[in-house]
Amino acid sequence: MKQSSFTGRGRRQTRRSVRVAEQAAQVLISIGGIGTILAVVLIFVFLMWVIAPLFRPGELGRAESRTLAAAQPSRPIQLGIDPHAGQIWSLAEGGRLEVRGLASGELLQDLELELDGLAPSALSVTPARDLLALGFPDGRVQTASLRFADQFLGAAEAETWRRERAEDQRRVPSAAQGGLVVETERGEVRRTRFALKRDTAIRPHGDSAIVRVDASRSPRGVVMAQLTADGQLSIGQVDKRYDMIDDVEIVEPYVVPVPYEPRGDGAPPRWLVLDDLGRRLFLAWEDGWLRCYGVADDERALLLDELRALPPGAERLTALTPLVGKRTLALADDRGGLTTWFVTRGADGRERLLEAQSLPGAGGAAYLALSSSARSRLIAGLDSTGMVRVIQTTAADLIASGPIAAGLEPAQASLAFADTQDRLFLADGRQIQRFGLRLGHPEATLSSLFLPVLYEDYPRPAHAWQSTGGSNDFEPKLGMTPLVFGTLKATVYSLLFGAPIALLAAIFTSEYLKGRLRSTVKSVLELMASLPSVVLGFLAATLIAPFVREHLPAVIALFAALPLSLLLGAHLWQLLPRERVLRWSGWQRFLGVLSALLLSLPLAAWSGPLLEAGLFGGDVRSWLRAGAGPGRAGWWLLFLPLGGLATMYLFGSLLGPRLRHFMQGKTPRQQAWYELLKLLVGLAVAGLIALLLALLVGDGLGIDPRGTLIGPYDERNALVVGFVMGFAIIPIIYTLAEDALSSVPNHLREASLGAGATPWQTAVRVIVPTAMSGLFSALMIGLGRAVGETMIVLMATGGTAIIDWNVFNGFRTLSANIATELPEAAADSTHYRVLFLAGFVLFLITFVLNSLAEVVRQRFRRRAFQL
Repeated sequence: MKQSSFTGRGRRQTRRSVRVAEQAAQVLISIGGIGTILAVVLIFVFLMWVIAPLFRPGELGRAESRTLAAAQPSRPIQLGIDPHAGQIWSLAEGGRLEVRGLASGELLQDLELELDGLAPSALSVTPARDLLALGFPDGRVQTASLRFADQFLGAAEAETWRRERAEDQRRVPSAAQGGLVVETERGEVRRTRFALKRDTAIRPHGDSAIVRVDASRSPRGVVMAQLTADGQLSIGQVDKRYDMIDDVEIVEPYVVPVPYEPRGDGAPPRWLVLDDLGRRLFLAWEDGWLRCYGVADDERALLLDELRALPPGAERLTALTPLVGKRTLALADDRGGLTTWFVTRGADGRERLLEAQSLPGAGGAAYLALSSSARSRLIAGLDSTGMVRVIQTTAADLIASGPIAAGLEPAQASLAFADTQDRLFLADGRQIQRFGLRLGHPEATLSSLFLPVLYEDYPRPAHAWQSTGGSNDFEPKLGMTPLVFGTLKATVYSLLFGAPIALLAAIFTSEYLKGRLRSTVKSVLELMASLPSVVLGFLAATLIAPFVREHLPAVIALFAALPLSLLLGAHLWQLLPRERVLRWSGWQRFLGVLSALLLSLPLAAWSGPLLEAGLFGGDVRSWLRAGAGPGRAGWWLLFLPLGGLATMYLFGSLLGPRLRHFMQGKTPRQQAWYELLKLLVGLAVAGLIALLLALLVGDGLGIDPRGTLIGPYDERNALVVGFVMGFAIIPIIYTLAEDALSSVPNHLREASLGAGATPWQTAVRVIVPTAMSGLFSALMIGLGRAVGETMIVLMATGGTAIIDWNVFNGFRTLSANIATELPEAAADSTHYRVLFLAGFVLFLITFVLNSLAEVVRQRFRRRAFQL
């Protein structure tokens, strides 16, 4: 039987093409939805795949031993490995330097470091193993460069070598002329030989024997520090110049005496360390006393600090090594403790020694030998039980550990990292042991990434991001908290600017504009979304930021002039005759709003200089620097919004019923005059409340606002970013909000207006609560747009990764940091993976915010449904 519709007409059968199209649409929509979910999951999996190696532990391989041929039982005090890990040199106390092949233990070179028949009485080697300092009993000091030199054999010599070697032995190093010869993967024959080049010896303090010496390569050249047996301590360098007249090289030592006072027992320090800048000198005694001297700008040396660098219960130091850069010392004590120390400047301007980190100890067994890496802030330690530990000092993290093989005496051993940091070597004069080392990414731990870290030269733990530097002694700072903070700061300031404008514009458009004007205004605002972010960023950097810098007082005044102009315009509009107000409810009112907005510009330009002269002493940028004037003016500006809210509560909730009772029976024109008078009185009351609060906080409590929401001015700052990025998010918030407001059923509007409510009361108390779920969704989408914005932030801020709410300062966001540094990051490096971690954190932030937003939106939707 043919069915009838509700109109009484018979139902027509749906065409086959429509059913097919509907089924195809369902399939396509399902594929699109599943594909979107799959794409998000794959992005998550890829990020985890890149990030996971950051948190994998390091590993120390099993020891491989080589017995030394014709070995002397002397203890090496320093070891060095050639870049190809084929040779090792060891330096003994008596000044003997041996070079051996690592594969065979064969002795390749045996060098005596005597000077005119005198063996060194003191010697030291830099952490980079490239500079040797020697002190002699006759008071002379000398430096020597240490390096492994590569030489590629000529065609004839290489062919001879190939004929003498079997085919399968050409890749095995063979001893020749004091070095090792090997055929490379490119078919070249390379000879690697240890080279020692000695500089001219000088005598800085007469004939007294040198008991301690150290040297560093500073930007000024090679700098030396030496201590003599009679207690003379100095820092100096050798100036060389060539006399073209006499055709000779003239060597002139330049020495800065250090005010050294021997200890009561007269014992010299066990260790002497000169930093790589040649400006700080450390002395350490076995009983734990640590002393630091510094060279001032006027080339005078002075004592900076002295203290006992031992924890409670410890009695002596067992080992010491400087980290790369030689500005931080790692000290081991007899209770198994291990700490790092450096010099930092305190709040009083004085430089003092500071215990930086307490590193993983040896569990009660004392470290007998320590060695630092020449490329990073790694140290290796060997304890009395034969355990080897590799530690990252910045993160204070134990990377790997393992036992030595049998046959090596811990008390006679020394350690050294290979240049590539993938191997660790130990030697005790009888045998060499080699450990494979897989470091992973020791600089990146959860604590070093997200918690404050005490970096070198810092007075206290801090959040910092500085991923690259110009030298090996640079300490990577990979704190991501400033980047997360910068992302939130950019989002907050952009929403503070853009969200109110977008929501109010949506309310005005949907509730007050009708017909063609409404569609025109909506189309113009939506057209703003077509502007690319890079264009907005370019305008912010080249046009808006310089304009704000030159007209800062007027920009500050504009924040008050703009709402004041709108309020005055609205009250003046009410003074017009009622019939004219009703007749001008279309484009005339819209033109009035635009006129009020335009009026605020000359008002701000006129009042800005007056504000600067009256509150900030004639220069607001100078005032923003702390100490350039009283802080009450800044507090007054910051408390003005709070004063306005207090005034609204006072005139609305407390005095509102009485004022409404007073106005009953008055004509509309009289009511408009009273409302205007109430506005002027309210403005005065708000300013007075803000002034009282400013005097209480600024003068009474003595708190300066500079350093909180305001502070020193930077041209590319959060104010500029908030304005431009707010401009970017206005279209999307406005469009969604206006659609939500327009979708509210008209019968609710008509019922409210019919009950006597004004259009504003209808919009605020009926329309907005009903559309709250849509308005909240619009805000969340705008927030997501602000969180992920890259180009505007990249071009309009200074890019400084700091934690500071100062609206006049810059910041760095997660997305801008990725865009800036990822192209320069080495693939699979720690820096590279941490940048992907930044992307993962950004992914989590947006995911969490969107999830919470959906929960809140559903709650608003349930409440609106009840209406």
